[in-house]
Amino acid sequence: MVSFLKVFVSSVCSKVLVCRGLVEIPVQLPGDKEDGRQAQSALCRRSSRHRYGSAVAEREQGPARRAPVRRLSVERRRAEVIDAAIRVFGRRPGKELSIDDVVAAAGTSRASVYRCFETKQGLYIATMRELGSRLAARLEGDLGSSPVERLEEGLRRYFDFVAEHGAGCAALLRLDRPGGPEGGREAVAELRRLVYAWVYRTLEVTSPSPVLQVAVHAWVAGMERTALERGGGEGLERREIEALLTAQFMTTLLAAAVFDQAAADRLIWLMGH
Repeated sequence: MVSFLKVFVSSVCSKVLVCRGLVEIPVQLPGDKEDGRQAQSALCRRSSRHRYGSAVAEREQGPARRAPVRRLSVERRRAEVIDAAIRVFGRRPGKELSIDDVVAAAGTSRASVYRCFETKQGLYIATMRELGSRLAARLEGDLGSSPVERLEEGLRRYFDFVAEHGAGCAALLRLDRPGGPEGGREAVAELRRLVYAWVYRTLEVTSPSPVLQVAVHAWVAGMERTALERGGGEGLERREIEALLTAQFMTTLLAAAVFDQAAADRLIWLMGH
């Protein structure tokens, strides 16, 4: 009985050690040598079958596969970071933003972001420029057959864009204020040039006179202010605001026509449509 217990304990201990990979040869406690040799032989056969079975399974299933690593060019990574920053800037002002917010939205690392942009301000300005380019792109293409239709459709697209991008668009339009980041004025100036171009296309003017330029710039400034401070127009729906801006464009052009024959000609042409 004692001999049987010794063999049993030896077998259990050896099996545990072998299964955990701690030893390959089972431990044999002192006892009956013949019983010990039989137990050792049985455990070795089981261990051999276990190792053989694992090797076969590995050959059949192949080695474990690692998750693929995304390797992107600097240009592609830069574009993805800017896309993420635009999404984040749309939810909160740029001054309250940290690089970690953009890193989380882009699913990348701080090192990757700083490889594309040396500073947070560099990322901020690049994002604002991209946002301005997307806004300008909204104002291109087929906006309607008549000048008034093109003006109204352009206003709808402009306010759609402002509504979609929220705080990000507001930050873009405020970049040229005193104390703004370096490069901010240039970004806003470029955006405004593209918006002016939309108005001139609407009027079918290629070389606007100085008076017409002043009139268009003043109207665009009022449109920007309205977009930023729509909360001040309590009781007005957006379509009413757009209609008001369309009428204001006509009156601005009328004021310019008093001082400029080219503006008067454009007003007469516009009213004829």
